[in-house]
Amino acid sequence: SRPKPRPRDPRSRLPPPRRLARRSPSRRTWWGARVESAASDAAVGEGERKPTKGKGVSNLLKRTVSSLFMVAVGGVVIFAGGWPWALAMALFNGASCVEYFGMVREMNKELPYPPPEWCINLCVAACASLPVLLHATGGKMTSIIVATVISFTAICAALIVNEESHFNEFTSSLFGLIYCGFLPTFWVKLRGMSGVSLATPDSLLHHWPAWLGGPGIWTLGLAATITIVLSVVSADVGAYAFGKNFGKNKLTAVSPNKTVEGAIGGLLACAGTCAALFSVMGWPGTAWQGAFLGVTVFFTSVFGDLLESVMKRNATMKDSGNLIPGHGGLLDRFDSYIFTGSVTYFFVIAVLGGFRRVFSVGYY
Repeated sequence: SRPKPRPRDPRSRLPPPRRLARRSPSRRTWWGARVESAASDAAVGEGERKPTKGKGVSNLLKRTVSSLFMVAVGGVVIFAGGWPWALAMALFNGASCVEYFGMVREMNKELPYPPPEWCINLCVAACASLPVLLHATGGKMTSIIVATVISFTAICAALIVNEESHFNEFTSSLFGLIYCGFLPTFWVKLRGMSGVSLATPDSLLHHWPAWLGGPGIWTLGLAATITIVLSVVSADVGAYAFGKNFGKNKLTAVSPNKTVEGAIGGLLACAGTCAALFSVMGWPGTAWQGAFLGVTVFFTSVFGDLLESVMKRNATMKDSGNLIPGHGGLLDRFDSYIFTGSVTYFFVIAVLGGFRRVFSVGYY
């Protein structure tokens, strides 16, 4: 006789279990910020990470509020100059140094031995003290050079005494002192430049209202600071507009979202803005010199942006921090300004008036 068939398990009629997308792993940096892994983000498809409409509006609101706050605070300290500007730059240096070493600690492959905690704290203190020291000494360049050398020498001596010292501890500390301390401090020197009055009768600044300080507040340092800030902003806007509408060719593998067409748009916008502000503000130079400064500022801003992209990629971090809601960290927002302050300062010194003339009128 034929054997009876076995009854089917009712559970076998159920559909196969749905395979869920692997959730992007995350970790916390040493200062407590939650960071998504860039490698895991790339593994998850774009269609699996579509944000909801509410989250998109919330993020846009955060970015808008943060941008308005930064514009208001930045405008106040830039126009105030002096100690408010120096203290603001000291806070920026210290916070950006914290973000930098946060990325260094995540570079497990490139930098397997990050500096110890005490070394990081010493670098942060040194970077934050440079703008204050520069302003307290009347803008003497020697002061920040000596302070940087002494700080690095002290760090080297302390690391050598340590039984488990490694060479990349020295290199990452030195780069942090230069990148987060020495270079940004040039914005204090740039803002403090004086000796040339811009509020001439032929300049639009001559009609600056008295309730905002009058024409006398417009020194070369104030005009230079505002010119460069607006030029970098216009470069970002021009690069975004051209890249979104005409972008086809990738600029570099370091930042896949940047295109050659976007770079051309940013270059034209930066050079045009700088040349226009040269004429409007009555700079001691021609509009062609302003355009040349704009080209220089654009390339240095792009270099600063790409350099931070390299660090974030090596650290597999999406943002350098979470200090600014909707934007990320300070370095995410102001990486383009790291090199532009020093470049503009030496442009004014060397190109506009020549070394002897500039120093003779008492530039900061």
